[in-house]
Amino acid sequence: MYGKNSKRILKSAQKKQKVKAALPEFEGKARMTRDGSLYVEVEGREEDIYVRNTRTGNALNGDTVRVRLLKRKGRDARVEGEVREVLLRSKRPHIGVLHFVGTQAWVLMQSRQMPHDISVEQKQALDMGGKQGYKVAVVIEDWPRNSVNPLGKIVDV
Repeated sequence: MYGKNSKRILKSAQKKQKVKAALPEFEGKARMTRDGSLYVEVEGREEDIYVRNTRTGNALNGDTVRVRLLKRKGRDARVEGEVREVLLRSKRPHIGVLHFVGTQAWVLMQSRQMPHDISVEQKQALDMGGKQGYKVAVVIEDWPRNSVNPLGKIVDV
């Protein structure tokens, strides 16, 4: 009914699950680069962990994250990982320029360590005295998995 190939495929899938479960996880502080990738600094480890921009799990610069190591490809390969969870969102404000587009408000970033623009509530931006083109400080409040950009709150105009 299933044949030899299906048993081989099942065993291969089971081995992959065991390998994934056996990889170590660490907690550390994320440092973001201009292209959106991260370096996670783990206390007690000499070498930081590189995370590609497709594996950041919406982590941002300064966040405390849980990262799982991935297998190294080659002897001299850099230690790579993927963010499993954002444990603590950084409360450090990001500086950018406020822009209004229709009923939406955005803070366009001017930092090398923050490659994502931040969506803010238009009413809150106006209540803070924000106007088109003003420089503002914004704190990230949330970044839902299904959202393209983080959501923030303006703390200073």
